[in-house]
Amino acid sequence: MADWWIQSGTEEVKKSGFDNVLNWIKTHRETFIGSIVILLGAGIFAVFFTMKYQEIKETAWQNLFMAQQMAYAGRVEESVQRLNSIETDFAKTSAPPFAAFTKGDLYFKQGKLKEAIEEYQKIANNPKYPELAPFALYNAGRAKQALGDANSAAAVYRQLLEKYPEHFFAPEAHFLLAGILEKTNPEEAKKVYEKIALLYPENVWSASAQQKLAPPVERAAATSAPADRGKPAPDRPEIIPPPKTP
Repeated sequence: MADWWIQSGTEEVKKSGFDNVLNWIKTHRETFIGSIVILLGAGIFAVFFTMKYQEIKETAWQNLFMAQQMAYAGRVEESVQRLNSIETDFAKTSAPPFAAFTKGDLYFKQGKLKEAIEEYQKIANNPKYPELAPFALYNAGRAKQALGDANSAAAVYRQLLEKYPEHFFAPEAHFLLAGILEKTNPEEAKKVYEKIALLYPENVWSASAQQKLAPPVERAAATSAPADRGKPAPDRPEIIPPPKTP
């Protein structure tokens, strides 16, 4: 009997609460309808905004692809103009850093090293692009080295190693840094070569570092490594295409 009374009371409370809601709606009908209209409008606007942003993003990446195709076809000036427009007209999409990176590669290939460095540093110094930053730092270091600014290049390689010690560019960055240090601080260069051999025993750069550490006679007689083993990357970096899915 007690159980029935408790259950009955609960149903009455639920029913009373629902009735209160209905009564409130009847009393504040205009407010209720206005709220529904506002919510519907907000939902429609959100859907429209999402679709519009997706359209803009796709247009940005299509422009980037076209700019890269122009570059491959030798139409460099047109490519650079389109890349500049991507940075200005589609600044809120994910395409601008790839446009800047592509411009850096184009300038590097043209021998415009200062301009290339400027483009790479725009990416390297922006925390929004952690995926591209290691590539930008590496290429900036190579550009500075090609420009003859060894000390600045060494600073960039150190920055790359400090921020991205696990990146696959790390062994080569160590090796390039050691090569610069050989001319100014042989002892420190030796330590860097030893570090490469210790940290990356299975890496091709480890074999090159071990050759550097070997006595001059043994180094000259070393024939186990292929001719291009441990050879630094080409002076002019290739354009890294953007991912297929933005």
